[in-house]
Amino acid sequence: MGGGDVPEVQPDRGGLGSRIHARFEGLGDFEVPRATELPRAAESDASPQYRRAVEATAQMWERVRDDAGLLTAAEVAAFTGVTPSRAVEDAAAGHTLAVVIDGELLWPGSQFEADGTVAMIIRELIAVAEAHGYSRTGQVFWLYSPTTYLAGGRRPVEVLHPDPQAVLAAAAGNMGVEW
Repeated sequence: MGGGDVPEVQPDRGGLGSRIHARFEGLGDFEVPRATELPRAAESDASPQYRRAVEATAQMWERVRDDAGLLTAAEVAAFTGVTPSRAVEDAAAGHTLAVVIDGELLWPGSQFEADGTVAMIIRELIAVAEAHGYSRTGQVFWLYSPTTYLAGGRRPVEVLHPDPQAVLAAAAGNMGVEW
């Protein structure tokens, strides 16, 4: 998806991306979600456990990207018919789910319907997750991880469009568990 003359998000170059990052930081208690930086294992003195955790994080982002894509603000704008600025505002307001990966604000494509609308359950899902202390990254990882709260231990993203209420019930049950 390209936005023609819609600017790409480039946080470190002083353009729209910098304004996006500033807008997120200016929201006070709103967390600026960041993915774990993925250092080269050969260049790191990190423990084997840390290396495995970093690799698992990288694999999860690859899974999300391969499944439905990780869209830039320009791509979300082109797909949904809003401006990139509005796409960012919607994410900041909890209307869409976006994360910062390697300095770039990205939206998992799975939250969008084929017609470019946001799946109706996304706002509720974000609210439930945030009420239970889940970061935006944690919310995305939950969507892409199997859970026993869904029949057959399916991933919530697999059920999101055909049965959104099942996903919301799974989120409330799974995220609300205290040990």
